[in-house]
Amino acid sequence: MKKKSVLGHLILLLGAVIWGGAFIAQRTGVDDLGPLTLNGIRSFAGSALLFLVIFFRARITKKPVKIGKKTFLLSIACGVALFLASAAQQIGIVTVAAGRSGFLTALYILLVPLIRFAFGKRLRPQVFFAVLLGLGGLYLLCSGDGSLFGAVTAGDVWLLACAFFFSVQIILVDVTGKDFDPLLLTAIEFLVAGILSVAPALLSEGLPAAAALRGSLAELIYLSFFSSAIGYTLQALGQKLSGQPATAALIMSTESVFATLFGVLLLHERYSAREYLGCAVLFAAILLAQAELPRKKQKAPDGEAESPAEDEKTD
Repeated sequence: MKKKSVLGHLILLLGAVIWGGAFIAQRTGVDDLGPLTLNGIRSFAGSALLFLVIFFRARITKKPVKIGKKTFLLSIACGVALFLASAAQQIGIVTVAAGRSGFLTALYILLVPLIRFAFGKRLRPQVFFAVLLGLGGLYLLCSGDGSLFGAVTAGDVWLLACAFFFSVQIILVDVTGKDFDPLLLTAIEFLVAGILSVAPALLSEGLPAAAALRGSLAELIYLSFFSSAIGYTLQALGQKLSGQPATAALIMSTESVFATLFGVLLLHERYSAREYLGCAVLFAAILLAQAELPRKKQKAPDGEAESPAEDEKTD
């Protein structure tokens, strides 16, 4: 494996660790601030930091900042999806343990290929099995008393909605193609998410008090600068260096594992053996959904080397 790819994978792993810690900050941050207010502030702050980085980068490189109409419109659409996903996650995580929240959010790894399949993209056979396995893991994770419907909470439903909207956001980013500035797209995303958070936050939670802001300062700093700005920058850089989308997505999905670990270590959360098994099964489904199976080789004429079959692009 090339050194560049190894470095990219390490960067992605660091990003996953940061995002895993974000579940802790989201849980404790709502002790003083409402979930929509917390989400709005982190979005504005993360966007401001990214625009500042873009500004200084342009000054240093002496290259003007450019963005095409299509990318700009898709950035706005990504921001809408990001707002819906982040708001749903922040509301859901108030009543759901950090580790469980991490695994439910990670269902976007399964939902992305399913949504693409609904729009005509061919689905790899193992993804069907991954979906079934994931449903089994969800049953174990959400049915603490043995009854699936009796154990599912409103928080679980919000987190499932979060996974869906994150899936939409990931697909929209993919639609932009390769000719876009990841930093600029992310900065616009967060700006749109912040703007959309203002009205619902004011209507449902009111203006935040100074004492509440001081009480959540540590969480706001972590969520704004580390999770939002730095985490997404690490994702863009790591994927560029890796050059292996499936491997990159797999590494990023380990945020759910770190969310569980941090929940146990920092918040002293406890899980039953059934719930731990559900986490393990769900993570196995995530691994299976991202697995790259060997392609069949085509028979070549005598004297020529065999080559892998050139299948159409699948998920």
